[in-house]
Amino acid sequence: MATSPATPPSYHPHSLDELQSLIIEWGASKGLLARSKEQALAQHGKTEEEIEELKKAIAAFKAFGSYSNLKEVRLEAGDVLVTLVLQAEIQGLSFADCLGGPNQPVDGARLAFFANRLKDQINRERVAAQHISSVAHRLEWLVAPWNLEPVDCLEAAWCKIRDRTGRTVGGVFIKD
Repeated sequence: MATSPATPPSYHPHSLDELQSLIIEWGASKGLLARSKEQALAQHGKTEEEIEELKKAIAAFKAFGSYSNLKEVRLEAGDVLVTLVLQAEIQGLSFADCLGGPNQPVDGARLAFFANRLKDQINRERVAAQHISSVAHRLEWLVAPWNLEPVDCLEAAWCKIRDRTGRTVGGVFIKD
């Protein structure tokens, strides 16, 4: 495994609550927050896609160990968190309230496992805060070895998406 370069600097001018509000406003403006099973499943598909991107970024970081690879891990982790913020809103939950739970080691496969459990609950229309929390916490533990803070990851993703343009098709935002 590559040695860890300096951790990207902490950068979060917004609090978690502020980021949650900004992301929800962005999601509403893109038509991503309909409270329906179909929208929840579409959002979950985006979560799975972002988890795959995170796994690729982690593999690249482990292979090359560069600062730019670590910044990509932070950004991809933030993208997963954005999808969870939107999923919480679709479910009528507060993402900030979903956080909390036991600490345990995790890898990319385990993160995907918990995302699939979330999908099962969406299909049963029984999503609770604990289901979103389980994915968010596994993500947090996955990036912990590199001292990446979830709020920094979310801030990086917010900076990437805030001015993004595109259209929503089938409950999924397609960027220009």
